Amino acid sequence: MHLGSNDEDAIPDILKIVEGKKQSCLDQRWQVKIGRGKVIIVRDVLDRIVKWIDKFKAVGDSAMNFDPVHAALPWAAIRFVLQV
Repeated sequence: MHLGSNDEDAIPDILKIVEGKKQSCLDQRWQVKIGRGKVIIVRDVLDRIVKWIDKFKAVGDSAMNFDPVHAALPWAAIRFVLQV
């Protein structure tokens, strides 16, 4: 592929390359097969877990505003563990 005076001809080539890379990424994702042909995609499960952890951190941050003197140190430790 060479970009030059005729760039319109290069667009379909670029599109083919991008689609190939996209399919390659989809083929390489981790999957776990559970009985009766059910497939679990690990990335999707991890995304859901991360969303729940973020929600928990938001609730904890809100609760910290009510009594920051006594809750600051324990919440800092919990939040550190959640971020790791």
